[in-house]
Amino acid sequence: MWRSLTAASRPTTCVCRGVQQAQKRRQGGGRSTRRPSPEDGHHNAFSWLAEGFTVTASPHGRLLPGLHALDLQDWMLLEVGARAHLEAKRAAFADAELRPQFLRLLPGSEAAQREVLDMLLAHLPKRYPDAYAVTAPALPPPSDNAARGSEASSASAPPPPHFPPESRVRVTTGGLDVDYVVGDFERSPLELASLLVQEDLGILQNGVLTAASVLFSFGSLPQRIGKPMEEIHARVPQYEADLHRPVSRVFQRVTPEKPLWRTNWNLSWSDSLLVSTSRYPHRNPGISDEERAVVLAGFRTVVAEKGLAHACWLKVEYQTLR
Repeated sequence: MWRSLTAASRPTTCVCRGVQQAQKRRQGGGRSTRRPSPEDGHHNAFSWLAEGFTVTASPHGRLLPGLHALDLQDWMLLEVGARAHLEAKRAAFADAELRPQFLRLLPGSEAAQREVLDMLLAHLPKRYPDAYAVTAPALPPPSDNAARGSEASSASAPPPPHFPPESRVRVTTGGLDVDYVVGDFERSPLELASLLVQEDLGILQNGVLTAASVLFSFGSLPQRIGKPMEEIHARVPQYEADLHRPVSRVFQRVTPEKPLWRTNWNLSWSDSLLVSTSRYPHRNPGISDEERAVVLAGFRTVVAEKGLAHACWLKVEYQTLR
């Protein structure tokens, strides 16, 4: 779950990845100590459960934050299916009707968006040099005032370098080859940041979700943008009783240099990673009774003909906080 930082803290970047869904369990016995990797492919969702990484409740039923220290090497994951995910984002953002469903940027979040983009432009070419290339003019040396300011705030590292508008970033993976100019996204830096990675991205400022790109995660972005985390999670059973205090304490301590990760999981009635009304029709307030009836009728037909295993999918999310 995502909660807020204190007002004095820098914005928090929430990253959410919908790990590949699967209907069939992995073959073979035993338990590996290797953390599931992006190369595990379509059955990666079951890998995360089998390895015990997705523990969201205690044996007595108490919800757990399940937060762990994150190695920055695992901050962004580039999977074999990256091309399909990145092309889905490009198509959604280019569609006037779909864009507001998956991308929301509130006024006042521009600086935080830019910080996230700069972090990615600095990180991705180092982590995945075969997939990302950034070309930028030489950055000017910091002024004396900036240097003194950096020394004065040595308790928290300075933000990553600002990449000028003429900077370019090229993405080549899985047959995809696209080139972006940073200046083309002057008003929507988070849009470009999202186009570079498979993850969903969200920015919290003073505890409020102020900018986000959400195509694959649980929930509806239009219903969540501009709301504090406690309101977003108000309908989550046991959240107030079990998670409010421990998650708040964690978020008060999180810093860009000490990021965190967690996972969660659910069963979906749709094989699509994209947010849709068919994913959870039985409890989706955003669809009409007629739409819900049609989706559930189709679901029941598949269950009757082929069994439950052919009608539902396991969905695991890998989330990072920085």
